[in-house]
Amino acid sequence: MLELLDYITEETLYKGPETCVRRVRQRSTGEALVVKQPVADSPSLRTVRRLLHEHQILARLVAVPGGGRCRALTQQAGSTALWLEDPGLRSHRLATVWCRRSRLVSLAGLVWAKQ
Repeated sequence: MLELLDYITEETLYKGPETCVRRVRQRSTGEALVVKQPVADSPSLRTVRRLLHEHQILARLVAVPGGGRCRALTQQAGSTALWLEDPGLRSHRLATVWCRRSRLVSLAGLVWAKQ
């Protein structure tokens, strides 16, 4: 798992067998973010591809009001992290929306179907 040296972990929103989602605050600016990253130091290609896929979906949903805003997809030392703006949702709501891959894809499908 990538070390978040420039960030203070405020809360772990979800920890599963493959990924972990944390609410963090940048030390220098105080900006609140959510980071999703693999649990393993050397994640499987499948896990990394899922993060890339989620990044692509969020990039397409940027115009949707209230949707998660992707800030960055970073890669360091063979691992990947997906950085999102923190919308300030309560923990269980944020975990439901972002942490479960199937729900993220379902949410994206619903939004695209309405357009």
